[in-house]
Amino acid sequence: MPSTVSMSSLRRLMTSGILGVLFALPLAHGEHGPAAPATTQNGWSEVTLQSGQFERSSTPQWAQPLPIPTQGPEAPLYLPLQEQQFQIDEKAALTRYFHVAVAGTDAARLKNEGRQALSFNPAFEQLALHTLTVWRAGKAIDVRDSTTPRFLSADGAQSTVYGGQVTVLLEIADFRAGDQLEMAWSIRGNNPVFGTHVWQSLTWAGNVPVWSRRFSVRAHASARIHVDSLLNDNLAERTQAAAFKRTDTTRDGWQWTTFEGQRLPALSYEDSAAPGTIQNNLVSLSNFKDWGEATVWARGLFEGHAEPTSPAYRSLLAEVKRQASPAEQVAYALRWVQREIRYASISLGENAFRPTPPDEVLQRRYGDCKDVALLLTRLLQDAGIPTQAALMNTENGPLVQRLQAVPWFNHAVAVAWVDGKPYALDGTLAEQTPRLERMTAWHAGSEVLVVAGPQAGFLRVPLPNPADALGIERHSHLLIRAGDLPARLSVTLVLTGAAAEQQRQQLRSVEPEKVKQGFLRELSKLYPGIMWSGEPEAQDEPADNRMTLRGRFELPNPLKRHPSGSWRYTYAQDEINERLVRLPGDLRNVPLGLSMDPQRAVVTTTLELPAGERIDDAAYDEHIDTPYFTARLQRQRIAPNKVTDRSEITIIQPQVPAGDIRTYNAAALRVLDADTALHVTR
Repeated sequence: MPSTVSMSSLRRLMTSGILGVLFALPLAHGEHGPAAPATTQNGWSEVTLQSGQFERSSTPQWAQPLPIPTQGPEAPLYLPLQEQQFQIDEKAALTRYFHVAVAGTDAARLKNEGRQALSFNPAFEQLALHTLTVWRAGKAIDVRDSTTPRFLSADGAQSTVYGGQVTVLLEIADFRAGDQLEMAWSIRGNNPVFGTHVWQSLTWAGNVPVWSRRFSVRAHASARIHVDSLLNDNLAERTQAAAFKRTDTTRDGWQWTTFEGQRLPALSYEDSAAPGTIQNNLVSLSNFKDWGEATVWARGLFEGHAEPTSPAYRSLLAEVKRQASPAEQVAYALRWVQREIRYASISLGENAFRPTPPDEVLQRRYGDCKDVALLLTRLLQDAGIPTQAALMNTENGPLVQRLQAVPWFNHAVAVAWVDGKPYALDGTLAEQTPRLERMTAWHAGSEVLVVAGPQAGFLRVPLPNPADALGIERHSHLLIRAGDLPARLSVTLVLTGAAAEQQRQQLRSVEPEKVKQGFLRELSKLYPGIMWSGEPEAQDEPADNRMTLRGRFELPNPLKRHPSGSWRYTYAQDEINERLVRLPGDLRNVPLGLSMDPQRAVVTTTLELPAGERIDDAAYDEHIDTPYFTARLQRQRIAPNKVTDRSEITIIQPQVPAGDIRTYNAAALRVLDADTALHVTR
């Protein structure tokens, strides 16, 4: 699926203004991209456009720009006006018109707005700049023709994604504190892969206040456009909904839908929101009648390709069929693709959505998610296993179904049914375990749109069994020796599920010495002066998706003198704490997202002192049970000089409703604030 040039990364690299972010829309990628790069700055290559791809022109006759308000808030940076007008004509051709003004009282922040970035795809879109005006002391200074645009592409700096997206960088030479900037531009065209289908989506609020806001759609009745909005109820309570007024009219064969609002405050997002949480008002437009019609369109992307007949395909299919059972056939095919097909996306024009035929993928040995999804689908179908391609959105969870008929997807997988159970197969992941039933369900809980077959439609990827979920166990034994001898530390890590797969990939792709250095660097944050004692050991059990790592170390005595005169040893339980979120209070408007799906972490720490010394802390065993996680905190006295602490947490539900935050907080703080210090008498 397409991968867009990030406007936010351009902001970081080049400190451009707010317009590019506020008006960034999900655009597909072109097939006749810009000319070869000329120069490179911060990873962005200078490119040359062909005639007609960028122009300066007057405002389209159909657009009806609003006047810039004469009043505004006393804000460091705000938009006096923000409007978008979309037109879809009788041939379903799309033109998007943008009009915005920027002002503020903060001279430093306003100065940055003299550099603006607009993004489009010249393969199938044309960008026209209509207005570029600096307002100074009530007078308009037209700088459109005197500002020389630069055309930049990030493709030359990326090793795996090529999309053809171009950013137009506008540097306004004389933009001063106290000035106001007005811009208007339009983008005409749509990816040809959609044919006569049109879809767009946008958010209503932004990260700065907006004094006057409007979005309108002018669509010919024959285009069958429908406009949907999805309101954030919590946002409504914070005065946004009153500024979200919709009007629908029909006249002379055209339909107008307009959203208007005034005095919109800057939108503040709450951290750690659960996937699919809506923290803005959303608007979408589409002429897909319903999800069934969108599914038919998506099915066409994966059907109609020539039958794969290459020797490479026939040989691979024979190996798949040679496996003993359907589960083993699926696992073999998936692991082969993960191991042998390098991830690279050339998402130009229709290729942003239409997959490459399997024979070509096998010949060149690279592809992106949709390419390997089609390859896996054809392989397994030809092996007699029910398999279909499916589309998914990796970021918004169930949100995709709630905005009707918008193909809002950014990833593709193959879904195979074995013994009646669906398995979402992602060929872009690192090589997984050879046992299908033990493979990590990386997209567990996500909704995918299966595009064909009896199971066509939305399907929720099943959650993994607890035994197959991500698991981390860290067992440490610290031996304090008498005299000035260095302490000895042994650490054992037991990783299962996704944790094992991640570690397995790291050990394959990173030099062993660098892995050792990284491990030591992390431990040195807790134990300054720590050094390896012997070589680390790794035991991999891929069939069970389990990996065990062991290391031995020597270090200066880590006991610290306490102001009371006693000694203290404090250990870390990061694997526990990282699975819970510490919230600043008990009030929240949106659900809280914990770690990914069911998972378990265990930390055990054993402190052993020389004979004659003792650890003063008493034993305890505390259970904490909530609907979202369970925890057990234990301290066991093995001998006067030897104590083991054990902390265990299991995530049961990865989402906490906003109304239950107080209960969650109280339980989470009992874990996060657990005493990890052992008090020693020497």
